[in-house]
Amino acid sequence: MPYIFTANSGRCGSLYLACLLEHLTGIPSRHEPVPWMIGQTLKELNDGNASRETLFVLDQKIAQIRRDASRLGYIETNQQFIKCYADRVLDEFEDVYCIYLYRNPLDVIISYGEKLVGLPLDWFLQPHWERNAWRSEQPMRSYYDIVLYNWYEVRERYFRYKPKFTKTYELSFEDLNNLPEIYRMLRHFNVAYKVPTDMESLPQNSLVKSLTQGQQKTRDEIIADMRQNWHVEGTEWRFPSDYIQLQHAQLQVERMQGIGTNQ
Repeated sequence: MPYIFTANSGRCGSLYLACLLEHLTGIPSRHEPVPWMIGQTLKELNDGNASRETLFVLDQKIAQIRRDASRLGYIETNQQFIKCYADRVLDEFEDVYCIYLYRNPLDVIISYGEKLVGLPLDWFLQPHWERNAWRSEQPMRSYYDIVLYNWYEVRERYFRYKPKFTKTYELSFEDLNNLPEIYRMLRHFNVAYKVPTDMESLPQNSLVKSLTQGQQKTRDEIIADMRQNWHVEGTEWRFPSDYIQLQHAQLQVERMQGIGTNQ
């Protein structure tokens, strides 16, 4: 059965793609399931030895994929796949497919700048980390540079990993609402799908529209703002680590089980 993942930079319709593919195929499709594989997890898996906690998170990621998969397969559109757990997925599963979901890099930068001002670095690779395909000696401090670097790094990683995947497909952001192209991709993966008789039955494409609507600022204004004002200051991570997140989730399960037992 197929395990389908995406290599993508973010801000290119990956959430919408997950919704669309699940609707058309019935295969469980996830976007960014817990654990997110961000922050310290991302850093340690890309820059030297991983701690025991990070290796635990990686184990839990594989367990989550096994748990959410069905007899039809599994789909995940998380941008972190190609950044930090593609190797482990390739070791654990057969028939690993990858969609390279890409968008014009300038449009990706503009989308980050317009929609996610002040975004933390939890999802981003830093170019001085050891395992990167493209490396620099120093970390980047401008969000503009970080977003552009990640676009190129994701692209390079995809093409380096491409021979290891069972099958691959390059899908443009502009084709997300092009159903014949989506069907072509699914036939390439030999995945059964339904052809909707009513276009209104499809997942709302407002997600894609929201990425393409005109911005309040001009492109030049957004880029200037990112270059001049978006600098990394203070802590790198805004969200709790994946390890802490998993501990909290397990505690919640234990509390619920305790409630059930008491009743």
